[in-house]
Amino acid sequence: MFLFWYRHVFGNRFSVISGNAENFYDTEVSPGLQQFMGHIFEKICKEYLMIQNSKNKLPFLLTQIGWWRGTNPQTRSEEEIDIVGINKKQNSVLLCECKFRNAKTDLSVLKALQEKSFHFANYTNKHFMLFSKSEFASSLKQQGNGNVHLVGLEGVYGL
Repeated sequence: MFLFWYRHVFGNRFSVISGNAENFYDTEVSPGLQQFMGHIFEKICKEYLMIQNSKNKLPFLLTQIGWWRGTNPQTRSEEEIDIVGINKKQNSVLLCECKFRNAKTDLSVLKALQEKSFHFANYTNKHFMLFSKSEFASSLKQQGNGNVHLVGLEGVYGL
């Protein structure tokens, strides 16, 4: 909340208290809200993983957690994975994508994450976890078994 306050409200208090709050929201807050909340959602998902890890409710015990950014040598473009959890002793990696958007999360999100997994070729035990604000497409739900894990808002907040 502090981040939202200082980013949107603090410097615009006059607009908020002068009765022009709706226009202020439409012009200043709404256009960047999805992106702003996307970063917050990633932090929430990371906290979810840390809690689940402490309860031994993940596919394996995470010993490190963070994010990954690097260059794809084939496309020569920068790539990012929102959350990466590893356990080197178990040769295991958990690759996570966090989607805070209104559209359904579909199979293309999983395929893109799986394509990025080549950066972790040294790990033989790979798991993929998708977090979504919205529903998952039915084609994606069919993939949700074994090493693919789907977590919706109710799962994240229903700890």
